[in-house]
Parts: sequence; C-alpha cells; structure tokens
Amino acid sequence: MAGEAADRENLILLRTFSKAYGLAGMRLGYAVANTRLAKTLNERCLPPFPVSNLSLWAGIIMLRNRDKVEEAVREAKEERKRLIEALNRLPGVQAFPSATNFVLFSTEKPYMEVYDGLKSRGVLIRSIGKVPGHDDCLRVTVAPRDVATKFLDALMEVMK
Repeated sequence: MAGEAADRENLILLRTFSKAYGLAGMRLGYAVANTRLAKTLNERCLPPFPVSNLSLWAGIIMLRNRDKVEEAVREAKEERKRLIEALNRLPGVQAFPSATNFVLFSTEKPYMEVYDGLKSRGVLIRSIGKVPGHDDCLRVTVAPRDVATKFLDALMEVMK
C-alpha cells in the first residue's frame, strides 16, 4: 500500500511499531503519503506528543533490519499455529482462531481456578472471563517455543 499512498491525493497509510517491531512502549508510528499531502500535514499538524530521539533511533534501526523483523513475524505465526493446535488437543480446552500475537481459549474448569493454578506454577496469562458464547476464557501471548512449552506443560497439570 505504500506505493499506492505515494500516488494518491487522498490516501495516508498509518503504521505502528507496537506489535511486529516490539516497540509498544515507545509509542512510535509513521505515516506514508504523497509528497504534497505529507508536506501539508507536517506544516499544519503538530503531533500531540513529542517523539523522543531514542524512539526515533529505535524505529530507524528496526526499519533497517526489516528482514529480521519479518523472520520473527514468520516464527511467531508458526508458534501461534502450534500453540492453538496444542491447546485444542488438551481435554477441556478450546482455543479460538487468532490473527494476533495472543490466543484466546476457554476451559471447562472455572477460568480463575485455571488462572490461579498457572500463576502458582510461575506462568502468568490474562484472565478474561465471559465472552459471547463462552464463560471461562483466558488469553495467552504467543511466545517463543520454550516459554510456550512451559505454559502448555503447566496448563496440562492444571487441567487434570
């Protein structure tokens, strides 16, 4: 879409460094637009919050290393698929499809019992509770394989 934004008068592409680039705490993003529109925005619209030099340098470094970022995204997608499949093989657990860096799943056991059981084993996830159609839901972040394996092992113990 960046090429499209450069050629159109009414298109601005907004991107964030939060997810794939792992820079959520830096609150950094960018816009792609045609030259005239970008100049107008730059002259007339001051951003609501200044961006630190550290954040800007981090963004530049990430853009210079897009190949590494893209490889990390590919690995995360593979791990997400593995995680969903593993969760769905556990008795009493149902994982939902995801296109994000986390997986929502429901359990036959009360979700706070599962949450507390995982916490007592050193595994922290997000307690969600009720979502439409499901009462006992939790959310786990897609993590590197060793961390995900620790989570799955602990969940297997808790679900017994």
